[in-house]
Amino acid sequence: NEEIREYKNCTSYLKEKSKEYPPENLCDLGIETPWVEAASGDGIGEGFTIINSWGTIYPYLLIMNGYISYEKPYLYKQNNRIKKIKVKGIKSGKEKILDVLDTPHLQTVDISFITKAEDIRVEIADVYKGTKYDDTCLHYCITYDDEVIPYENSIELYEK
Repeated sequence: NEEIREYKNCTSYLKEKSKEYPPENLCDLGIETPWVEAASGDGIGEGFTIINSWGTIYPYLLIMNGYISYEKPYLYKQNNRIKKIKVKGIKSGKEKILDVLDTPHLQTVDISFITKAEDIRVEIADVYKGTKYDDTCLHYCITYDDEVIPYENSIELYEK
């Protein structure tokens, strides 16, 4: 799936001294490259539009929630993660609020209610609260063909 991803109409993104977290980060699986909204509070209503420039109908959004960092894994829990997203077809006006799991693993959200090839608006509808910050982070979000069930970390089965 090598098409270039394009995002537009982003309501806000965080700019810190040396780092920026724009929506273009949403198609980069590299670590420490989330989109982070910059509104005050939890960022409910903040969002972006995924441009459908290739005329394909995608039944899923492929998402990686939160702030993903191998060097600072605590940033996942310290920042807000998305609990519910509002997804809307720009042309059709069809919209739904969908649940997002609180996991750093890849997952899909079913958007098959959008039945035409069109741009898709994604907005934060609810969050899992961070323990330290009220910035809401989304590491990855693209339109996708296949369902992905998040990998569950089963290591605790072996810890006695």
